[in-house]
Formats: sequence, C-alpha cells, structure tokens
Amino acid sequence: MTEVIDLRGRLLIPGFIDAHTHFGNAAAWLFRISLYEVHGEREALEAVASAARRIPEGLWISGGDLGAASAWAADAEGRPRPDPMRLDIRALDAATPAHPVLLRRVDGAYIANSLALARARTTPGEPDPRGGRIERDPATGEPTGVVHGRAAEQLVDLMPPSNLELQIAGARVALEDLRRAGITTIHDVARLEEASSRRLFHTHVERSATDLELFRELQRRGELTVRVYAFLTLSLWREVLAAGIRPRSDEGLIRFGALKAFIDGFLMDEPYADDPDYSGSFTFRFVDERTMAADIAGADAAGFDPVIHTTAFAWRSLLDAGARLDIVSDWPGSFNERRPTPLAPLENIALAVMRGWHPEQRLTVEEALIAYTVNPAFASYEEDRKGTITEGKLADLVVLSQDILSVPPESIRATQVDMTILGGRVIHR
Repeated sequence: MTEVIDLRGRLLIPGFIDAHTHFGNAAAWLFRISLYEVHGEREALEAVASAARRIPEGLWISGGDLGAASAWAADAEGRPRPDPMRLDIRALDAATPAHPVLLRRVDGAYIANSLALARARTTPGEPDPRGGRIERDPATGEPTGVVHGRAAEQLVDLMPPSNLELQIAGARVALEDLRRAGITTIHDVARLEEASSRRLFHTHVERSATDLELFRELQRRGELTVRVYAFLTLSLWREVLAAGIRPRSDEGLIRFGALKAFIDGFLMDEPYADDPDYSGSFTFRFVDERTMAADIAGADAAGFDPVIHTTAFAWRSLLDAGARLDIVSDWPGSFNERRPTPLAPLENIALAVMRGWHPEQRLTVEEALIAYTVNPAFASYEEDRKGTITEGKLADLVVLSQDILSVPPESIRATQVDMTILGGRVIHR
C-alpha cells in the first residue's frame, strides 16, 4: 500500500550515512556511566539517576574513574590529591532503588548501593572477607557502601558478564538514537565473533569493534533498522575469507567490502605551525610496517578495500585537491567521557560550515550534505542505490523541519529530523 506524505514545505533529503561508528560501544553505553569529569556528590548522583531512567530495572549500573579528573589535575600540578569522593549511601539508594550500583573510585575502592550490598549478603554483622574491607558507620555498624580489596571483588564477581541479550537491550536504545538522527546507514568498525578472544582485541581500540553476531541477531529478529557497512579487521583478512565473507557481498541490511586498520599519529610533510620541531608520528598500531604492508596487499588482492585510520582536519584543502570527504561522528566516542559523543549530523554540518578554527577550511552547506550522503555511498560502492534521491534507488530518506540549504548557517543546528524512512518504511516520525 502506497502512503502519500505531505511535506508541508519541509526539506526531503537522502538518509544520512555516518561513515565511522562503533555501534557495539553505543549499545554498551546503556549500562555504563563515566564518572571521570564528575567533581562532586551531586553530579555523581545525577549521573546514576540518569542511567537508571534508561536501564531496565534489576540490571546493574556500573561506572569508573570517580574523582579522576580532580586527582589527575592535582598530580599534574604537584599538589596532594583531594580526599577520595564519598557518596551518602542513602542518597545513592534514592537515586535508583531498583538497580544494583557499583562505582569504581580513582583510588581503587568501590562504592555500592544497598541493593548491590544485599546481593552480596553484606550485613552489619558480616565480617570483612580476607583481603578486603567494608567501611561501616561507627555509630550503627551499617555498611557505608565503600568497599575495598576482596570485598569489592566479590561485588564485581556478582555482575553478570556481557551476553548477547544484554547487547540486544543496549542495541535497541542505540538503534533508536540512529533513527532519531536520520541515519539510515552506518559504516561500522566490526569484528568476527571468534576473533574477540585474541590478544589483538585486548586493547581499547580493538575492543571498540562491534561483534558481527550482534548485527546478525538483530536482523534475524527483524529489529535492525539501519543498513550496516561492516569494517572488519584488516589483519584478519585471511579469517574473513575463511568465514565465507566476500567483498561487496550482502547479508540483508549488512554489507561487506572494507577492512579496518590504524596507521597514523597525524604525520605531516612539514613541522606543525605551532611546533617547528615536530611533524607528527607514523605509528603502526599493534603491527610493524612490513606486516601492515603485507596485510594491505593481501586484502587488496582479495578484493577488499583497506580502510586506514588517520587524522586530518584540512577539509577545504582536501576537497579542493579532489578528495571525497565523508563527515563522520566516531559515535559514541570514548568511555572516558561523561556522555556518548552524539551522532548529530545536523550539528556536524553546522560545524563544517561555520568552523572557527582555521575558517579557511570551511565547507558550504551543499558540500557538507554531500559528505553525509553521496560520498559515503560511493565509498561503499553503493552510489547506484543510495546517496541521492533518484528513481530506482533505495528509498532511504529523511524529512527535515526546514530547508538547511536556504536558512542562515547559524540556524542549521535548530533543524529537527521530522521523519526517517528506510527502504520506503517510516521508522521514525
């Protein structure tokens, strides 16, 4: 059945394509709070309460680095560290009575709420475990929530390991974020499930790859509402082939064709303008130059595109030199931040158009829009089916509340995504 939608003067554009995401990390944010920049009890309690509003009741809320910013600032300035932050257990209980909470302080101690302590059967008369200590109110003997050593480890041991069902729960929230942002395709840093236990994946960067099984399971359940161009790991190109994955092949909404690696610490031909003795670094992460070159050659011979992560900001210069630019988010950013880096394609377009740092590198609105639609479609060899509104292409579309091509640039940020359409089906309105 055909649905006719009256846009009432609003702007219809191709669906946004975010060409650098970490979907698995975004799903994991559902259960995490970062306390690195929290400077006081009130901020910490607000962070816990905010997490409680998005996490199903009964599931654990965890977070780390409480008090880290203040402690590390003191270290840098040669001052004594401030006393470790304390949270009133009654206030912590009030922030979320339905979730066990376990927060790690920068000094290595943990803070738990009463529900977490109850699950560990920690009572006023319970002796401290060997190698651990439970801080108690001297007047009542009641636990204060601060635990050390083995007492903390016992609580950590109670937390269930991540499993597919927990990942699915987080993924549902992440998918809603994508729909609201008008993003219909992501180019996501992914990995084969069987690779996750390898030593290569014990670093922060490689752990940020999404297990391919998560996308496959979402699709099997009919819950995947974004197209995925999966960047598998370059150094595992042989395993990718052995798994039967071929370049530019599709599994429903999941597409393959690129393999990801990291290479560059912002290396320049000439010294930095503000540091005449430094030209950047050439950093082959986790492998040497010869191995990297061999992996690139092998992947290329097999038909895969090596996607090499570097750093550059000279957008106008790159565009004028003939490069195809993709504007990306790196969503959701680092777990060291207080909140996820937003997808925010309209915010990013506004930044590209109005950037204050080296304003000579600004883009036009049309160029920025192309970098969010046409160019990333070309990057995945899909310019024949997405990226523009053309007869015969996939109906991946977005309705914006105003015409960003005609409003003043400073008004772009206020634009709303009124509707997101994937394959002709309205998935957000």
